[in-house]
Amino acid sequence: MRVEIDGNVIRIKPTDISTKNGAEFLTFTGEDGKTQEIRADLVSIQK
Repeated sequence: MRVEIDGNVIRIKPTDISTKNGAEFLTFTGEDGKTQEIRADLVSIQK
């Protein structure tokens, strides 16, 4: 999946969505192979 995060378009593999303190978080594996977590509202899906 291609997404935009902080103005950068990257390819990620989403692994989980969770809710913490009322906010949704996306857990994903990035292009570098590292697992990361970010607030879901900060991610825009690209075509």
